[in-house]
Formats: sequence, structure tokens, C-alpha cells
Amino acid sequence: MLDRSEGRTAQTKHRARPGQMATRPGQPTKAKVGIIIAILLVSSMLVLTLTTLPSETEAYTPHSPISIVGDGGFTSENGVVSGSGLPSDPYVISGWEIHVGSGPGISISQTIASFVVEDVHVNGTAIYSDTIYGIYLYKVSNGRVKDSLVNNTNIALYIFECSNLSVQQNDLLYNNQVTIAISDCVSTNVVGNHILGSYGI
Repeated sequence: MLDRSEGRTAQTKHRARPGQMATRPGQPTKAKVGIIIAILLVSSMLVLTLTTLPSETEAYTPHSPISIVGDGGFTSENGVVSGSGLPSDPYVISGWEIHVGSGPGISISQTIASFVVEDVHVNGTAIYSDTIYGIYLYKVSNGRVKDSLVNNTNIALYIFECSNLSVQQNDLLYNNQVTIAISDCVSTNVVGNHILGSYGI
């Protein structure tokens, strides 16, 4: 037979005191909810840190604007870090961060030696009326521009009278006028570039 007085006693164990919110068995308290929220915030901050770590740890070395005229201009002073200019061993310009307020960040003209511009960052300070080019190529052959970042210029890449050239997998962001300007070129491939905040080709 059920003891009703005992049942009433069991029910009063979970009755809230005056001024206290009633909590059912198994219901999380305010302290528990606060701990859960804190854990979620820390976890989200950790995820954000892990996802942004590669861009933050990307190491560029500051360099003044580079100007190469003719094959003899491929020197260490002009940012060349390796290579001999042969198709199997091209000159490599890599790892530089170049800030430019006028003219081109990297200018290469009148060359036939093989070269690669890769993993560089050209950062301009352009307004619409400025003349700032990220990478300027004039009458060059046998070159590649890849895996680089150009932002805040008027024209990210200006390519004029070139041949056997490849432009691929670059991030070209927020350049004020035309992102890539190409004129009178042959055998020039432009593929897989990321363009944001400006006109295309």
C-alpha cells in the first residue's frame, strides 16, 4: 500500500526555497550553463586561431621595388634567390614583400631567360588616379607568375608584348582598375587566379 505521506516528503525535496527558481532533477543550473558557454567560447577561439594560423605565419621578407631590364638584370640585388635562367633551372624571385606607392612593384622587361615569380606579396597604396602596377612585364618570354598576392594597386598585372608566359594561382585583391591587362601577347596562359573587389581581365 502506498504511503502518501512519504510521497509528499519525496516531492518536497525538489521544491524551491522562496526567491529561488525551481529546478527539476537533471536540469542544468546557471553555474553549469555558464561553464558550458565558457567552454564553447574557448573552443570557437581555438578553431579561429587554428584556421588563420597559416596566413599569419606566412613569412615574407621586405624588399624595395624590383626593376629588371635584360637578362643581366636577374641578380640577387633584384630579388633572385636561385636559378641560372635555363628552362630546367629558371631564375626564381620568391619570398618578398614589396610596398609600392608609384610605378610597378616588380618590373621585368626585354628578357628571354626563363624565370619564375612566386610567393611574393606586392602591396600598393593606390587611389584611382594613381599609376601603380603590381607586376609589370614588357617584351619578356619564358616566364611564370604564380602563387603570389597583389593588392591595392591600379593594375595588378600588366603584360605587354610577351610570349610563352604563364600566370596562375595568384590572389589579386581590391585593385582599383583592371586586375590583369594583357596586350599583344602570344602563348600566354592565365588560369586559376583569384580576383576579388576589382574588374577582371
